[in-house]
Amino acid sequence: MKSSAKAGIGLMLVSLLLGLLIFANPVPVRSNPDWWDTSWGGKVLIYVNNSYGEMLTNYPAHISINLSALTGVQSDCDDLRAVKNTEDGELPLEIENCSLSETENATLWVLVPEVNGSFYLYYNNPSATNGENKTGLWDGFEIVYHFGDNPT
Repeated sequence: MKSSAKAGIGLMLVSLLLGLLIFANPVPVRSNPDWWDTSWGGKVLIYVNNSYGEMLTNYPAHISINLSALTGVQSDCDDLRAVKNTEDGELPLEIENCSLSETENATLWVLVPEVNGSFYLYYNNPSATNGENKTGLWDGFEIVYHFGDNPT
């Protein structure tokens, strides 16, 4: 991570597929008593809003996020975990792309309980192994097509 990025921890806007918006605000290390697992050194609250107004539940959300302000994320993003709250445990996720060395961006799919809701993205655990749960994420889907933003 760049040292200039450490100073700029603030509100960042992240976009979601299908007009969904996510806002992220990093939480200082373990400042919240509702910490899911103390092996992770940081978390960021992700707000998911559906601009189309339809209520979607247990929905795979496509998340693009700039991780430059999240100090300690593994270069392969294996330490990323999505958690609704401390009681419910991890949400299924897939890491589609992690490019910390080039762009400091990551693209994830997370099974969100409600599209108009929030969850925490935990990071900064050097000993964490890959936490993807593709089976849990895509369970019940017959086929999934991923189209780019530019069809040309």
